[in-house]
Amino acid sequence: MIYLWAVLLGTASSSAIGDTAKVYESGGEKFKYEILTNQKDVIWGFDFLERERLLFSERGGALRVLDLKSKKVDTLEGSPQVGSKGQGGMLDVRVHPKESSKVYFTYSESSKQGLTTALGVATLEGNKLTKFSRLFSAKEPTKGGIHFGSRIEFDGQGHLWISVGDRNERDLAQNLMHHNG
Repeated sequence: MIYLWAVLLGTASSSAIGDTAKVYESGGEKFKYEILTNQKDVIWGFDFLERERLLFSERGGALRVLDLKSKKVDTLEGSPQVGSKGQGGMLDVRVHPKESSKVYFTYSESSKQGLTTALGVATLEGNKLTKFSRLFSAKEPTKGGIHFGSRIEFDGQGHLWISVGDRNERDLAQNLMHHNG
């Protein structure tokens, strides 16, 4: 079982976190945690859609939304097919900082040559992803199932950045002629 949990520093008071969480102290700071949902798959990344709704990815390929008040989890329709092998699958997920209906995600993409890390974007309409577009696919795919990366970040100046793992091609990790470098 995999748990999605929250840690809040300071007084740890929030309408999203119940009063049943136990308070701990570490390094002079108080915090409490609460299990928000219990999922069977590996949760890889998450981002907030709104203050009370959390979007998260599961390695097997699902994108889900957790309502922090009700603790209800909904599965989004329209996720792309992912190459779920080893450490690969649905990876990071981020909501565009200025357009909350735009969802970016990285995932392991399958081809005849093997697996690679890809970046996609879709529009969130209710509980459905529409207008999916693959924006990037790292070259070259490999047969292995490890080290796909990946994190997505926005720099506040209109740029989107992703990290791509070496996909177990360690000799290419510092080679700028390859995406895994």
